[in-house]
Amino acid sequence: MHCPACKNALTKIIITNVQILACEYGCGGLWFSQSQVKMLENLKPRLGMPLLKIKRADGIKVYRGVEHICPYCKTTLLFRHFFSKELDTEVNQCAKCGGFWFDVAGFSKTQTMNGQQK
Repeated sequence: MHCPACKNALTKIIITNVQILACEYGCGGLWFSQSQVKMLENLKPRLGMPLLKIKRADGIKVYRGVEHICPYCKTTLLFRHFFSKELDTEVNQCAKCGGFWFDVAGFSKTQTMNGQQK
């Protein structure tokens, strides 16, 4: 699969038996299937820390509001599920397969949010 934001090939990353696709050396985005998100919710705190260290290419700019095609379905547009200018984070979801695309420009900041903000 390819990154919906920068078209870079997505790389498999395995964190405690959960396979995630990451845009390493590109924009740094993360693709999670619906089942992977549920598995991640059950992880102990801090086990997902490697997700915050995805290597990004220098000079990559994140363009907000651009329509992206689901990297799994390849035909369905992703819709914005969450956006925070303050946290520099955006989450998009595919209406067909239920997968999530995380724009991780500010993803690490979500680790400091309290339960109500999340």
